[in-house]
Amino acid sequence: MKLPWKRNEEKFTVEKAKHAILSNWHYIALIIIILFAFHIRYLPARHGELQALDPFYIYRMTDYILNNNMQFPEIDTLRYYPDGLPTAKYEYPGPFYIPAIIYSIFFKPFGVSLFSFAFIYSPLMGAIGILIMYFLAKEIFDDRIIALLSSFFLATVPGFITRTSAGFFEKEPGATPFMMIGLYLFVRAYKRNSWRDGILGGLAFGIMAITWGGIEYIKFFIAFFVLVMLLINRYSENLVKSYVPFAVFALLIPYITPRSFDLLHSTGLVPIAVLGLLILKWLTVRYKLLKKDQEPFLIPAALGISVLGALIGATQSPFIWDRLMSIIRVATLSKGVMGSTVAENAPGSWNDIMNMFGTRFFAAWFPQQAQFIHNYIVPYTSAYFFMFLGTVLMVYTMYRKKDVFYLFPIIWLPTTIWGMLGYVRIMFLVGPPVAISTAFFWGFVLKYAYKIKITRRVKNIDLKIPFIIISAILAFVIAVNASSAYVFGNSIGPSYNKFFDEAMQFLREKTPENSSVLSWWDFGYWFQTKGKRPSIADGGNVKGQLNDRIAEWFVDDPANWDNYTWFFERYRPNYILMDYTLPPKYGAISKIASKGKQIVGILQFGNKGAMKKGNKTIYQFSSPPYELWVPFNSAGGVDGRPVFFVSQGGQFVQRAYINDLCTTNGIIKLGNATPDTLPGCVALTPFGVFYIPPEAENTIFTRLMFMDGYGLKGLEKVFENGAIRIYKVDLEALIGNAS
Repeated sequence: MKLPWKRNEEKFTVEKAKHAILSNWHYIALIIIILFAFHIRYLPARHGELQALDPFYIYRMTDYILNNNMQFPEIDTLRYYPDGLPTAKYEYPGPFYIPAIIYSIFFKPFGVSLFSFAFIYSPLMGAIGILIMYFLAKEIFDDRIIALLSSFFLATVPGFITRTSAGFFEKEPGATPFMMIGLYLFVRAYKRNSWRDGILGGLAFGIMAITWGGIEYIKFFIAFFVLVMLLINRYSENLVKSYVPFAVFALLIPYITPRSFDLLHSTGLVPIAVLGLLILKWLTVRYKLLKKDQEPFLIPAALGISVLGALIGATQSPFIWDRLMSIIRVATLSKGVMGSTVAENAPGSWNDIMNMFGTRFFAAWFPQQAQFIHNYIVPYTSAYFFMFLGTVLMVYTMYRKKDVFYLFPIIWLPTTIWGMLGYVRIMFLVGPPVAISTAFFWGFVLKYAYKIKITRRVKNIDLKIPFIIISAILAFVIAVNASSAYVFGNSIGPSYNKFFDEAMQFLREKTPENSSVLSWWDFGYWFQTKGKRPSIADGGNVKGQLNDRIAEWFVDDPANWDNYTWFFERYRPNYILMDYTLPPKYGAISKIASKGKQIVGILQFGNKGAMKKGNKTIYQFSSPPYELWVPFNSAGGVDGRPVFFVSQGGQFVQRAYINDLCTTNGIIKLGNATPDTLPGCVALTPFGVFYIPPEAENTIFTRLMFMDGYGLKGLEKVFENGAIRIYKVDLEALIGNAS
């Protein structure tokens, strides 16, 4: 007797298995892409350390909320000593709670430590985003090939790998799946005229909005797309069902969190304005407030009146003026003095696009002698080469098919590139539209090649020659991009190194608990997480005036040291840390200290070689187009004035002598001032040779960085490893009884 559930069972056969594979080949290919994407992103885990700076803070705070009933500390005493910081008021909650929730549900029950999870998290979230890219591209183009290629190129472009790689425990990984889900559901809501998809997509965007500030560029992109659709008179209720939930949730969800948000900031005003125009159009159409032939003029007229009203209002109201100027600053990519000195806020360039959306890392597979391959083949396999071609083909297809929704991917690419030109960190957001544009190019070319009726019959099979040729070229492009991505993923490593590890170990083990550390803001998160000590400033930069004060203190004359009693009494630093990365940052420090009026750079030279000249050895140091020659005697001491050269076309065109040597015993004069003397001093350190211009020579920074704190009262050097030095601060000697 057969059991009931066995009656309809079919026997497994090879033919059925083959049919199942052929029917689902695209899912098999997608799984391979996802596994490859995760693998190359997980490669940096072998270093066993977190990347960059912010991940150390996000890891520390995630660990805190996991051990404190999922609550932020009321005051984070490790930040902005001695005041601390009310974390919930200043931080997006998403970067901490998303990994904490995922870890608690899926990893902690299996005994995985949070530190181990920190290396899985970013590749995992990146892989999920790449998976969703398949469905997003398929929804836009209704084409499996384009969808698969979109996922592949998103998996392999370095610009998207960087911030979804192991150890990059940051905001972008947490935001990635919600950004991609939001975009997918926005498209789906429009195409299927669905409130449900629109609302779910809006919720996804809302979660992204409390996870990463990059949502602001998504707001601009989608708002601009809807505005264009309204201006070209392509309104439909589909727009209402996709855009209204997006605008409402992306703008309002942040307000249910304790963090302070400004709804009427420039990045909120533009989506709100577009929402108002869309609602105006909906009311007009629904209630037939205008005649059919008048409706096309409604939005241009309303937009013009709004702009004119804002301009007139700006002359009467400081509030409107500030809002208008905030929109202009965003549109023109301008930034304040402090913002302009942060590396991630630096403007991007076409070279950045070529590097981060190219295949130059493929060169590692070939010797440098293979110049033909490097120069004439590899660049033409890059996504950046195909993305504009793909965009042109989208425009062509839009006109041919009369499908205006192609404006969505067409607008996506240039708006994100525009944002990246202002802030290089936004390079991450350029990844998805680059992948889609590149994939569309290849999907279009493959289809076109398949239609060309040039065949060759082989063993009773008609082979489409153009299609085979294009497929072979695409296979080569895929191989190059995959190889380049593997090399790039393998090259990613942590910034935290042995020099900092030794310094952080000293802070942890050799300083009293709660001893505060003063330095420039860059490595504050390392002091807190690895050194277990509170920092006076850190990368959050939520107290901008503090950075101004530290900068002003650094660039002041050492003769004014006693004038900073208020500074030491206010911030109470127990230790001052100076590290080898600070001299190149002196330009930013001087810019902040002078409110943007002056930038003073300290020039660092690398060792080029040495030559004998009599009983002296001339050591040559280079920083093209400059060279610095320093004479040494047989005892290893400087014997004569350093010579500063300027070269051009391989020839020295200028020469000057430098009289001053900045040493631990003060500034040593090596000669008298002459017409060919260059003011400033030379500093010889274990981590490089420096020319310090006269504007920076007599500063507190130079005394601390190059001269062991020479002449500065109340300091004792207690640690040095050749790259980092730490001074103990005698607060009693500096501020007396106030300590």
